[in-house]
Amino acid sequence: MPNPHPTEERGLKMNSQMVNIRFTTQPVNKKILTQPGKTVSLLLMFIALSTVSLAQNKTADKHNEQVLIVGSVDPSVNQSYKINLMPEAPEMPKVNKEFDFKPINKYFYTPVTFKPIKAATIRADKPGDIYNNMVKAGFGSRLTPYAEFFHSQTHKGKFRFDAHLKHISTYGKIKDYSPAPSSLSLAEVSFDKFFRYQTLTLGGGYRYNTNRYYYATDDFPNIDDSTRNFKQAYNLAFFDASFVSHYKNNDKLHHKIRLHSYYYFNKYQTTELSAALDFDFHKSYAVTDILEYQYLGLEGGTAYFNNEDTIIHTSDIYVNVTPYYKASYGIFRFKAGVNLAFLKADSVSKFKIYPDVEINVNLFPGYLQLYTGINGGLQKISYRKLTEENPFISMVVTNSWLNNKIGVYGGLKGNINKQVGFNVKAAWRKFENEYFFVNIPSQIMQQAPGMPNELYMVNDTGSVFTVEAQISYQYSNRLNLYASYVNNTYSLSCLEHPYGKLLSELKVGGSYLIATRFKPWMELVYVGKRWYFSGLDSAGFTPGELPEFFDLNLGLEYQYDNHFSGFIKATNLLNNHYDYFYGHPNYGMEIMLGISYKF
Repeated sequence: MPNPHPTEERGLKMNSQMVNIRFTTQPVNKKILTQPGKTVSLLLMFIALSTVSLAQNKTADKHNEQVLIVGSVDPSVNQSYKINLMPEAPEMPKVNKEFDFKPINKYFYTPVTFKPIKAATIRADKPGDIYNNMVKAGFGSRLTPYAEFFHSQTHKGKFRFDAHLKHISTYGKIKDYSPAPSSLSLAEVSFDKFFRYQTLTLGGGYRYNTNRYYYATDDFPNIDDSTRNFKQAYNLAFFDASFVSHYKNNDKLHHKIRLHSYYYFNKYQTTELSAALDFDFHKSYAVTDILEYQYLGLEGGTAYFNNEDTIIHTSDIYVNVTPYYKASYGIFRFKAGVNLAFLKADSVSKFKIYPDVEINVNLFPGYLQLYTGINGGLQKISYRKLTEENPFISMVVTNSWLNNKIGVYGGLKGNINKQVGFNVKAAWRKFENEYFFVNIPSQIMQQAPGMPNELYMVNDTGSVFTVEAQISYQYSNRLNLYASYVNNTYSLSCLEHPYGKLLSELKVGGSYLIATRFKPWMELVYVGKRWYFSGLDSAGFTPGELPEFFDLNLGLEYQYDNHFSGFIKATNLLNNHYDYFYGHPNYGMEIMLGISYKF
């Protein structure tokens, strides 16, 4: 969408052409080359993953919230590359990841999620052991200390409290590159208060990430790293509160209200403040006698962003409201709504209208479902989002919003014999102001504080066609297998290629529980070619391809008794120093040994 705050554009010579590397949200003015026609990928690969946890799952008598008594808490750290896909399809079958640790090779922040606790049937006269705490610790071959602590306390039907602490760091030495250490520290808590028909949830925490703008020493021979501080640090303080109803009577006014905010800042005076309120109210209402269950609802929210760095200061206010109608008739279920969005960015105001329609057809109830939909909307390209995806981005990022003009999606999902879950989806999205990453040395861009090998955000208008599929297989509680595939095909107005974006990825993995004590697991990852645009080599500012690569990760967990267990993890066994972003290679192979203790 148009930039509400006109700023400077910078031109760079490349093979007698002018390429606009910009800091605005407007499309690049100089057209380089339009990507050839879109290709359509068809596939039959699918994903999901299930794991085994010792737990009890109790449901309060007077509401639908789960009250969990934790027997074994296994955190999950995403093992491999993740991307965000828009638009989103309806919720897929649940994907439960193993506890995976991967040294900080691509992202210096890796989201941590808890695996859903699997309900276990326990005889009343023989209760199992219940543990409220777990400690994990390990050490990797690349001087990588790791420690994590979990605490959970539950009072049936009244409250639940959770706490989580984590630290991981690595020396990160890469041959022929400047030092590349990194670290992640995290502290977070959450509290659930259960009422008769509602649940109040409060949470918050603090996260601290560090990394360096490392570089190939041959590319910057005149830089004395010992006299320069190329360290970057990202601080995040966050708070979240929600109030959700659990009425069993459809005539009640069902509601969900969420307030969330954060303050994000780096080492060099770049800050971002965000506060948002989301809501969803709906109630049963018979519009016609022809249809079955019918709901009228109103969902939406408002958000405030304040961004400041050494050059600019911006503030945004965003409000969206979506009145909707849901109903069903036989095997058909549908939602029809209109998304009304208002954005005020600095002194410029915009009003947008987007469709919000979704149709589900239960071809074989409980086994096979067809879904399709159309939507759109505005999305803030926040500094937090950019740095979590790419920690090597410049410290000066122009305020911008992604305008998903329209998105169409459809797919099939279902289950087979309660052991196989699958989802296949195709989506097409037309966008304005999508972001990409290019390598432009700051010595040329003349940006303070002059970090070498920074990446910069550029924006363009176009479309993307996405095909993705997932499948999982679970046999008993022992064998778990999964596979997934995703392919993105971009068509852009100005940029020649989708620089810095994932185009294709395949993952295959699984685990097997042996004699209730040994659990080996593996994951094989394939990532296809990616495009980059850089001026780091002698050819000048030219586009190029990063080669495709495979990555293999293996591990073994051993349960000694109800309290102690150990693990060994080997990541990037092929020792490929591949780049997710040009000029920033992977650390390479690492082996980590560790233990855990429940009490």
